[in-house]
Order: sequence, then structure tokens, then C-alpha cells
Amino acid sequence: MQPEAYNQIRNDIYILLNKLEGKYTQAQIAKAINAHSSRWIFSAKDVNYLKDLRKKRWQGKTKSAKLIAFYDCLSKLIFTITENNTVSISPEEETEIINIITEGIKQEFELYKAIPDIDKPLKLFANYVAANGTAYNNVLQVAQRQIKRKWVINNTLNPSYHDIIDIRISKIEGNTAYVSTTEYWFLKWFDTINQEYAYQYENQNTQLYVLRKITDKWLVYTNIYSTGNVKKNPPPTHPSPSETRFSDIDQLTKHVHTKLLEADLSNALTPMVLFAEKLNNTEIHHRSLKLNVKVKEITRMHNLNYINWQEFIDAKAQLTQEIVDILDELKRCFVFMND
Repeated sequence: MQPEAYNQIRNDIYILLNKLEGKYTQAQIAKAINAHSSRWIFSAKDVNYLKDLRKKRWQGKTKSAKLIAFYDCLSKLIFTITENNTVSISPEEETEIINIITEGIKQEFELYKAIPDIDKPLKLFANYVAANGTAYNNVLQVAQRQIKRKWVINNTLNPSYHDIIDIRISKIEGNTAYVSTTEYWFLKWFDTINQEYAYQYENQNTQLYVLRKITDKWLVYTNIYSTGNVKKNPPPTHPSPSETRFSDIDQLTKHVHTKLLEADLSNALTPMVLFAEKLNNTEIHHRSLKLNVKVKEITRMHNLNYINWQEFIDAKAQLTQEIVDILDELKRCFVFMND
């Protein structure tokens, strides 16, 4: 998990736990969260740790799955609590709050459509979503990532769209309002460099919006939702060339094995390509390059639903074995040249 994603989830968990503080003990919160969990068992100690943002918990690749599960289960618990509340609000204020949500969602989609030119859409987005809130920052980071990748959804005949299926105010506490929505998002990202579709996001879920009324105006501060079981694979973030050049075969082997354990095939192959080039081994260099192209293509095919999850896993297993075979050849070549 990238640091910014980890920090976003930790911050949202902190907000939700504070909402429960004083109403339930940490043991009660843990027990209620476990009622929504099918895999992990959480304790009062876990709740206590996650209430302190200074403590960095569950940051590793495997442990981050537990953090996401805690976040999803906590979100479901909050939904359950807020859904059981009766809201008393004037028709005018209800209309205002619903309008803030619907227009905010519309402007989020328009912002994505405007990529890479997002300055004007961001200003419009800030009319509904507080610029100092996590909801704004989350959307901004998505846009910035796609700008960096040079992905768009505004190419000709792009089918991307969104729909608000249901929306209702769940609870109002003073100057804070909680709104639940059911939304459908379909985003088909087009790679402008390779001139082909690269990634397809499709998900229907329930979302919770937390709004605050500041100087007589409601704004969204937090947007909490689960991505569901969306098994997609964004392109890897490649390190700089200096970080992927190894002069020693043992260092290279350690790096490759680490990346293979993380199922990060592309970043396992990148230093192998450079190492083969360093050894002037044209055959291994070309094979490594071709294999890297295969890895990217199989990922793209899965992200666009051309192959299913099992086919994707089977293909990755075969590619992993090919990477191991090429690494063995690199070892033999290195030993031969240094004898």
C-alpha cells in the first residue's frame, strides 16, 4: 500500500472511531466490528492503536489487508448505526444537503473527464467539498495519478459514466450531517501514450458522506466507502534507474525474489533487463524485454475484463516461472564472466 493511501485510510478510521468515542467501550467496538468480519478477529487493543495516528500499524503488504478489512467493517458498523436514526430536518435544509452531495458527485466525475486540465474543475469541486478535507484530497490524488500515467476518460466514444441510485440523510448532529448513498461508477481509462484502454473500474457500493456546516454553508469533508471485491491491478510505480541497477548478482537475486513474493513481476524484471544489458548479453536482454511486455499486456487484459481472475493468476504463475528461468541464466552468465 502506498503511503498516501495508508494515511488516508488511517485518517478515516480515526474520524469514525472518534464518532463512537464516549458511546461505546473499545471492547464493544471491537466486538461490533467482528460481527461484520468474515476473516479477521479484532481486539480492543487494535482499536486503541488505531485511535492514535502517531502509531503506524499494519503497514506491510500483507498486514495492510487487515487494515483495509478493519476499515470496511468499521464503515459497515457506522452505516448500521446511522441507518437506525430518525432525522428531523427542515425541507429547505434537506434540499441543500442533498444538492451538495449530488452536485459534488457530478463535479467529481467532471473533474475526471477534464484530466489533464483540472484547475477549473477543481475550483468548481471546492464549492461542494472542503479543500481541507480528506474527500477532496482523495479525489485530487486520483486525478494526479492519472495525469502522471497520461490516462483519460475523455477520448472519443469513451463509455465512462456514473449514477446515484439512492441518497438519504442518515443523521444530523449539530453542524455535522451524515448522508448515505448507493452509487454506480464505471470508469474506463484510456492510455494516451499507447493509444489503448488500460484500466476499467466498475463498482456499485454504499457510501457515507460526512458534511459540516461552516459559516452557514454545508460542505463535504469525508467520503467513506468500500471498493468492494475489485480485483484490478494498476500499473506499478517504477523506481528510478539508479535504484534498479545492481552490480552484484546476489543483490539482484534478492531484489527479484522480493518482488516475486509481492507478485510485482514488472519491477522484478526491470533490473534484470538492465543487468543483462550490463553483461552485454543480447539474447537475455531481449528475452527480458519481451517478457516485461507480456506482463504488462496480461495485466491490461485482466483490467479490461478480457480474461477472468483465475486466467490472470494462471498466466502470472507461468510468467513468474519464466522470470526465475531467466534469472538462473543471468547467474550462470555472471559466474562465467567472472571466473
